[in-house]
Amino acid sequence: FDHVPYLMHDYDLRRTTNIKEVLPEDAFKHPAFFTWDFLKTLNAGKWFIKPE
Repeated sequence: FDHVPYLMHDYDLRRTTNIKEVLPEDAFKHPAFFTWDFLKTLNAGKWFIKPE
């Protein structure tokens, strides 16, 4: 843990990031188990944009 506070409304990162592509074996882990340096590398917007 790196003791950097952040707000997360889901229990894990699967719904809102690409964690399943980056670390599929850790996709179910609680976000608190990851460092902020790692979390900020995840794509948290790709899922929201629908291709035209």
